[in-house]
Amino acid sequence: MANKNQFPDYSEKQKLLYGEDKNPALLNSYGERFLEAEMYDTALDFFIASENEERIRQLVDISIENGDFFIFKRAASIVLDEEEIRKKAQLLAENAKKLGKELFAKKALELAQKKDSVS
Repeated sequence: MANKNQFPDYSEKQKLLYGEDKNPALLNSYGERFLEAEMYDTALDFFIASENEERIRQLVDISIENGDFFIFKRAASIVLDEEEIRKKAQLLAENAKKLGKELFAKKALELAQKKDSVS
C-alpha cells in the first residue's frame, strides 16, 4: 500500500482538481497512486480531471468486481453508453449480491432495468 506522504492534503487536492492550471500528467500520476492504494473514489476524481478514459473504464471494471454501485455509476456515466451501463449494471448487481452488498445489488438491478436516461 502507498505511503501517506504520496498523497496531497485536502487543500492541495482541491487546487489540483479544480484549479485553472490543470496538469494532466500530474493528475494521472496522483490517480495512479490512489488506484494503487485502492482509494478508488479519489482515483476516479483524478482520472476524470485528466480525462483518462482508459483508467475510468478500468474503474468501471473494478467497481463491478467489488460490487461498488456508487463508483460504478460515476465512472460508467462518463465512458459507457446507456445500453452498456444496463448490461454492466446487471453484472454489478450479481457481484454485489454475492458479496453481501444487498443495497448496492438492489440499486444496480434498478439501474440495469431502467429504460430511460441513466445519468
